[in-house]
Amino acid sequence: MPQSIDLTPFLAFALGTNSIIKSDIDNLYEKYKFEAYDLAKKSKHYYSRLIIDGSIKREVSCKRALGLLELSFKLNNEELNLEMINIVKKGWKALYNYIDSADYIDMCLC
Repeated sequence: MPQSIDLTPFLAFALGTNSIIKSDIDNLYEKYKFEAYDLAKKSKHYYSRLIIDGSIKREVSCKRALGLLELSFKLNNEELNLEMINIVKKGWKALYNYIDSADYIDMCLC
């Protein structure tokens, strides 16, 4: 039976703690702040230890990233998705290039 892992809190943590993309996350959040805030508050990950542990500044950054992720999942908005991809590309160039060039990536947790 296939297993699944919800990576949302890990993605929010990664996006919220990467200093290279902090201003990009903040700018994108300002564009969608009402919707992103609402979805972050409703997220089951809002009080995740990954999100709330650490400084208040880090917690706010992670919650903003969480809201943007939840909004991206919900809306499937092409513009928002492209902006999120560009942020990932900027923050993790090598990883993005690897994934972009791979024909197949096995994510099996076997």
